[in-house]
Amino acid sequence: VEYHHAPKILLTGSVALANASGKRYYSDNDAWLMAFDRTLNFAFPPVPFTGRSTELRAFPFGPANEYIISLINYGDKTKEFALLMLFNWKGEKLIQKELEGRNWNLVQYREHGRKCTVLLNPVKGVWSKINQNLQIDLRKMPVKNLKYDSFYAFDLDKNFEKEFILRKNHSLVILRNTFDDPVVVPLPNMDWSNTHISLCKNGEQPPELYLQGGNKKFFLRYAYNPLYPLAFTRPIYCLCVVLSFVAGRFLSLRLYHRLSKSNYRIAKKPGSRHPYFGCKRENPLHESCHH
Repeated sequence: VEYHHAPKILLTGSVALANASGKRYYSDNDAWLMAFDRTLNFAFPPVPFTGRSTELRAFPFGPANEYIISLINYGDKTKEFALLMLFNWKGEKLIQKELEGRNWNLVQYREHGRKCTVLLNPVKGVWSKINQNLQIDLRKMPVKNLKYDSFYAFDLDKNFEKEFILRKNHSLVILRNTFDDPVVVPLPNMDWSNTHISLCKNGEQPPELYLQGGNKKFFLRYAYNPLYPLAFTRPIYCLCVVLSFVAGRFLSLRLYHRLSKSNYRIAKKPGSRHPYFGCKRENPLHESCHH
């Protein structure tokens, strides 16, 4: 991180797994907010967040990277909650906001030459962009119950805007950068326990999204579907089919009723070249239909 012409190294993730003894320095019984200078000395004393399964995410924040924004998901069995916090490079906490529940994720990506920081809860299906005052304006996503720990941002169609990639069970979900227009790609044979996702450039053509999970490999291309507008006419089409069927049945019943009452038979009038219709009852019906 470039900050006041003094490069910093920020640890962007930490999880308290409680594998080792808590008496050791920087034990994994805590999640740690850590940053280093260019000589790998601590930029400030590491800040611990105690609690088994506590997860921390941290990113440089602000136009000149003058802050550190952090998200902590607490795994306390009695109360699950999260904290969104703002620190300076001295390790001092400036702002703190509590979030309801767990499964929050903090993501950062670059678009049009600037950093964008987004807070989202894919399980609840809400998201919000974050400003320097940590103001949160939650908006709904068209899909819910996504995996909160999977997020990728790529320009998949070369329109200079990022698309977001998340996961839902055994499917991949692609959304616009406003978290709308979802595209769901079922991948039932994918091994999601060890997944690699990257973008393969394709010259002048749109790039391809490469997925590898276990011994399975997939190449996906994201492009405009010309048949998509027809999806809005599907209800009208179905209604027309139903009305046509009903009208056809109604006309058939009327024809059947008329033929069963009387038969109009073509005959020739003596001395005339043109036929005329004479009325005569005739059975069975199929013979009437033949005439």
